[in-house]
Amino acid sequence: LVVEAGTNYNTIQKAYDNCTFPGDSYLIVVRNVSSTERNNGVMLTSKAASQITIYPNTSVNFQKSVSNSNPFFTFNGARNVIIDGRVNLTGSSR
Repeated sequence: LVVEAGTNYNTIQKAYDNCTFPGDSYLIVVRNVSSTERNNGVMLTSKAASQITIYPNTSVNFQKSVSNSNPFFTFNGARNVIIDGRVNLTGSSR
Protein backbone atom coordinates (compact mmCIF):
# COMPACT_ATOMS: atom_id res chain seq x y z
CA LEU A 1 0.00 0.00 0.00
CA VAL A 2 1.30 3.41 -0.95
CA VAL A 3 -0.24 6.71 0.14
CA GLU A 4 0.13 10.05 -1.61
CA ALA A 5 -1.83 13.08 -0.35
CA GLY A 6 -4.33 10.88 1.49
CA THR A 7 -5.07 8.69 -1.52
CA ASN A 8 -4.19 4.99 -1.42
CA TYR A 9 -2.44 3.30 -4.34
CA ASN A 10 -1.34 -0.31 -4.59
CA THR A 11 2.04 0.55 -6.13
CA ILE A 12 4.68 3.25 -5.87
CA GLN A 13 4.43 3.62 -9.64
CA LYS A 14 0.72 4.52 -9.53
CA ALA A 15 1.29 7.07 -6.76
CA TYR A 16 4.22 8.61 -8.67
CA ASP A 17 2.21 8.73 -11.90
CA ASN A 18 -0.50 10.68 -10.04
CA CYS A 19 1.89 13.53 -9.10
CA THR A 20 0.67 15.74 -11.90
CA PHE A 21 0.25 19.33 -10.67
CA PRO A 22 3.05 21.69 -11.77
CA GLY A 23 4.91 23.30 -8.89
CA ASP A 24 3.36 21.13 -6.16
CA SER A 25 5.34 19.05 -3.66
CA TYR A 26 4.34 15.45 -3.01
CA LEU A 27 5.08 12.95 -0.25
CA ILE A 28 4.73 9.30 -1.23
CA VAL A 29 4.61 7.09 1.86
CA VAL A 30 5.54 3.46 1.27
CA ARG A 31 3.91 0.92 3.58
CA ASN A 32 4.94 -2.14 1.59
CA VAL A 33 6.29 -3.00 -1.84
CA SER A 34 4.11 -4.88 -4.29
CA SER A 35 5.28 -8.09 -5.92
CA THR A 36 4.96 -6.35 -9.31
CA GLU A 37 7.45 -3.70 -8.27
CA ARG A 38 9.76 -6.27 -6.71
CA ASN A 39 9.91 -7.90 -10.14
CA ASN A 40 9.70 -4.92 -12.49
CA GLY A 41 10.92 -1.90 -10.51
CA VAL A 42 9.63 1.68 -10.69
CA MET A 43 10.11 4.07 -13.63
CA LEU A 44 10.51 7.69 -12.49
CA THR A 45 9.85 9.96 -15.47
CA SER A 46 9.84 13.71 -15.91
CA LYS A 47 7.24 15.54 -13.77
CA ALA A 48 6.42 19.24 -13.37
CA ALA A 49 6.24 18.89 -9.57
CA SER A 50 8.67 21.01 -7.56
CA GLN A 51 9.60 18.03 -5.36
CA ILE A 52 8.57 14.41 -4.85
CA THR A 53 9.77 12.61 -1.72
CA ILE A 54 9.41 8.83 -1.40
CA TYR A 55 9.88 7.32 2.08
CA PRO A 56 8.69 4.39 4.25
CA ASN A 57 6.44 4.83 7.29
CA THR A 58 7.50 1.48 8.72
CA SER A 59 10.35 -0.91 8.13
CA VAL A 60 9.79 -2.04 4.55
CA ASN A 61 11.66 -5.22 3.77
CA PHE A 62 11.71 -6.80 0.35
CA GLN A 63 14.13 -8.76 -1.73
CA LYS A 64 15.05 -7.95 -5.30
CA SER A 65 18.12 -8.86 -7.26
CA VAL A 66 19.29 -5.41 -8.33
CA SER A 67 21.80 -4.77 -11.09
CA ASN A 68 22.52 -2.14 -13.72
CA SER A 69 20.20 -3.99 -16.07
CA ASN A 70 17.55 -4.65 -13.39
CA PRO A 71 17.32 -1.63 -11.01
CA PHE A 72 14.51 -1.00 -8.52
CA PHE A 73 14.27 2.71 -9.45
CA THR A 74 14.93 3.84 -13.01
CA PHE A 75 15.36 7.59 -13.46
CA ASN A 76 14.13 8.54 -16.92
CA GLY A 77 14.07 12.34 -16.95
CA ALA A 78 13.04 12.56 -13.28
CA ARG A 79 14.13 15.68 -11.41
CA ASN A 80 13.61 16.85 -7.84
CA VAL A 81 12.95 13.32 -6.56
CA ILE A 82 14.18 12.37 -3.09
CA ILE A 83 14.24 8.74 -2.00
CA ASP A 84 14.67 8.84 1.78
CA GLY A 85 15.10 5.49 3.53
CA ARG A 86 14.46 6.90 7.02
CA VAL A 87 11.24 5.67 8.61
CA ASN A 88 8.80 8.63 8.75
CA LEU A 89 11.64 10.96 7.73
CA THR A 90 12.99 10.87 11.29
CA GLY A 91 16.47 10.20 12.57
CA SER A 92 19.84 11.09 11.13
CA SER A 93 19.98 11.71 7.40
CA ARG A 94 23.66 10.71 7.31
